[in-house]
Amino acid sequence: MNICILDGTKMLDRDEAHQYIARVMHFPDYYGHNLDALYDCLGEYDETTTIIILNSEELLANLGEYGQRLLETLQQAAEEPYSFHLIINH
Repeated sequence: MNICILDGTKMLDRDEAHQYIARVMHFPDYYGHNLDALYDCLGEYDETTTIIILNSEELLANLGEYGQRLLETLQQAAEEPYSFHLIINH
């Protein structure tokens, strides 16, 4: 099992958030750096993965409404029969 830890303190704006997510989660070069692309790439995982979000309150403080939409995208994808689990730590 693979574990990806995403730290909300490292997501200071949209661009940095997507660059950070792509790097930590080893997304392909064609990752589109937006929420639709995030959802799509999550569905491409072959290996069972646990995604842990640390400091989600910081993420929301930094990104505002976009941060909320990012978390919702992760939660929606986790409800699909994809190969990952989501843990959000506040």
